[in-house]
Amino acid sequence: MFLRQKNKLGINFLRTDSFTLNAAFCAELSPNIHIGFHPTDKAICFQKAKEGEGIRLPSSGMLKSPELIERIIASGIQPPVHLNVYKQEEHWIAIPDDKPLPVKVNTENPPKKPRKLNIEQLKKGASST
Repeated sequence: MFLRQKNKLGINFLRTDSFTLNAAFCAELSPNIHIGFHPTDKAICFQKAKEGEGIRLPSSGMLKSPELIERIIASGIQPPVHLNVYKQEEHWIAIPDDKPLPVKVNTENPPKKPRKLNIEQLKKGASST
């Protein structure tokens, strides 16, 4: 359907309250966009809109419209997912990436220097219990 190529344009749909267009994709779009959905496939279509029409795209690229999020989920695209974006004439087509994103990300900072374990102390601790 679409020519797959290495691509830097993308959308992150990590939570059910918002989705974010990356900076490279935002740079290609105008401040106003039209968004459409494929009737049967998991695909979202973006198109530039004239001033005063369509959806206003914030400079951060984050869209929080509950109606839009509901429509994305109804089209079969479930978070967390990354969507790859491909340019096709004057449209951009976003399709979900084949690789699933992790459901939970560890946000704890790992220790800078791991503790050295003393085998003798471990043996004493295990024998005293």
